[in-house]
Amino acid sequence: MVSLGNVVHVGCLLHLESSTSSEVTQSLRLFSAAEDLGFESVWISHRPGYSRPSSPFAMLAAAAQRTRTIRLGLGVVIVPVDPVIRIVQDVCVLDALAEGRVEIGFGTGNVSPDIYRLYGVNEVERHDLYTARIAELTGRLEARGLQTGSTTHSRLWDASTSDDAVARAAAQGRGLMLGPGPHRSQVRTAQRFMATALGNRRQCGGRLAAVRGLYPAVAPDAHMRLRSVVSEQMQKRASRASSSCHGTGISERVLKLANIYAGDRDSVWQNLVEDEVVSSYATHLLLSIECEALGLNGSLELLERVASMLALPWGVTTSW
Repeated sequence: MVSLGNVVHVGCLLHLESSTSSEVTQSLRLFSAAEDLGFESVWISHRPGYSRPSSPFAMLAAAAQRTRTIRLGLGVVIVPVDPVIRIVQDVCVLDALAEGRVEIGFGTGNVSPDIYRLYGVNEVERHDLYTARIAELTGRLEARGLQTGSTTHSRLWDASTSDDAVARAAAQGRGLMLGPGPHRSQVRTAQRFMATALGNRRQCGGRLAAVRGLYPAVAPDAHMRLRSVVSEQMQKRASRASSSCHGTGISERVLKLANIYAGDRDSVWQNLVEDEVVSSYATHLLLSIECEALGLNGSLELLERVASMLALPWGVTTSW
């Protein structure tokens, strides 16, 4: 067993992009593989629009029928693009099918203005919409209740990192998800969140998930292949984030901004240990996997490699 500060839960976040029905079906193997390898949760990202799969609730419902104990998460629901009532209905049905194993993250997402327009949403209003809808959404979910003895808010997460959103999440007992972003600002965000959450009388606060890309390669050629696929994915997502992502290569600075650690096993582990958010504040570590770039076999190999590096399963019982 290894130790990473306060981390007691290790899961994975799958970025799926399946173009055919057979690929959708095959990608479900990742959920059962993650469970068999000792990961405690498996999450999928929500990519609204016409990308596939754009129905994450349906994907998780299928995964629920193929797994027994692993927790199933959606990270994150893009709150401004869907009606609150639809989100509530989908969450409750999914949780019933999964027998109380569902975790739900909420946010505004790294979504292009074109996608917001597709849903009739003005991009500049997305944060105001999020603030208004998250209050109604969490209120309705708590009123309706999920399929478990634990409180509903103990399974809800926020991915919005504005000062107000962080304060609300901490005060109301939701967890905080930290994805790509500069380390210094993430440390400050983690400090603010934990200071409020640990004083929360609901006593289910203080859940902080650090989303990190871990690419430990066992050989130089594997290392180069992994860097290549990560570069490809970063360039696709860079239009709103940083012009330095464009071009044929990807700089170390951009890798760090994306919280991606690629290299040999020892260097990846060292980077993870030196990551202050992970080592000092995180309670959950989520391995981010670009499944489209790696392919099914590559994604399965990466799950196995990271499970071995982290000596999973940890055998830690987490209070949900």
